[in-house]
Amino acid sequence: MGVILFRLFVPLSLLWNPFWGGIASIIVDSLDVILIDLLHHKKFTNYTLMDKTLDTYYLSLELLIALTWQDNFAKYLALFLFLHRFVGYLLVMFTHKRIFLVLFPNIFEYHFLIYVYFLQFQKLKLSSLEQLKFLALIIPLKLAHEYILHYKKLKPWEKIKHFYFAINGKR
Repeated sequence: MGVILFRLFVPLSLLWNPFWGGIASIIVDSLDVILIDLLHHKKFTNYTLMDKTLDTYYLSLELLIALTWQDNFAKYLALFLFLHRFVGYLLVMFTHKRIFLVLFPNIFEYHFLIYVYFLQFQKLKLSSLEQLKFLALIIPLKLAHEYILHYKKLKPWEKIKHFYFAINGKR
């Protein structure tokens, strides 16, 4: 339960600082499976559905921020990318087939972070062409990421956990 509360509260930091709140949300999302395992929470019988629902929660907060952007191209691109992933989320919820997470990758989150980084720290507005160039870099990386996690079902956190316990002499 504590992990779920953590996943609910950390994304609220997006409302104060969109960039660092987004980074914190990604970190918490990445670590929750490790925390659940370390705390021996066996109650999470369907981790993927819980995880993707909590992802959608924090992505929705990011979308609310994106919808305030002055740049219409960035705003509508963010909306499109969010809805694209949301369709994948719904398909997974109803079919329980994780392949839809590969076919509908979470590109929105990285578009959001890149855009707010330039707004927040560089005080620059990215042109439409620059946004599309960043997407061209993001898409293959996210497709590979989603493929490894959701199609091949490889668990990189298992390597991290084994490394941690090997160093600390536990388990």
